[in-house]
Amino acid sequence: MIKNTLLISSLQIISAFALNASPEIVAQRGASHQAPENTLPAFELASEQ
Repeated sequence: MIKNTLLISSLQIISAFALNASPEIVAQRGASHQAPENTLPAFELASEQ
């Protein structure tokens, strides 16, 4: 019983924080002419754009 209560409580807390956070969208294929695909420079470039 206590485990179920803790599980439900923790899921409610996590979901409350998740609803307030905006998603971070990162794509790496849009600038394939500027950096090789699936490399760290490509991911860094995508996060800057």
